[in-house]
Amino acid sequence: MNNVNIRKENFIKLFNQLDFDNKNIVINTFRCLASNAHSSKGFKPYDVAGVIKYHQKKLNYSNKDVCEKVNNLIDKNNDPSDEYLSVNTFQKIISRNTQSSKDSTNFLHYIALALEFDEDEYKYLSKEGLQDFTLQSYNVNTIDTLYDLLSEKEKNAILQLTTSLLGLSIGSNQVNESIEETVTTQN
Repeated sequence: MNNVNIRKENFIKLFNQLDFDNKNIVINTFRCLASNAHSSKGFKPYDVAGVIKYHQKKLNYSNKDVCEKVNNLIDKNNDPSDEYLSVNTFQKIISRNTQSSKDSTNFLHYIALALEFDEDEYKYLSKEGLQDFTLQSYNVNTIDTLYDLLSEKEKNAILQLTTSLLGLSIGSNQVNESIEETVTTQN
């Protein structure tokens, strides 16, 4: 048996000592990490195009208007490595729901500035992303499946959470036993 399997086996032994509620806390806390990390290859879970189109429509800008605003912002930035955004490139960003742009110019950053919204809005899940997230979440119901899907850093975190909850559980049981003992001896 290799070291990875031994670590997993030891973790599961620890996990199995938790009560039902604490087991659910551990699984539900890490389920979304496993779901986010393992979406289909090439799948675009975020609705970048939808966010851009929403703000574009709200401001009543044409594709050409957006490109002009972006190019004005690029001019103000004075970075010689920045390229200008053409209507054709903007159309590709929208149609492909791309989540990154050219290495030399971060068009998504400039588009967010031009359309006056916070870049964090790019993190809205698309319909497909939401369906995939939900499907993945429901598929991760057992601790061994969940453990296998986590990165090394996340495995350390789930181990720490499990150990802490077990410590709290044992500590509270010892406190409860000492209270019961005190009450019994007083009567």
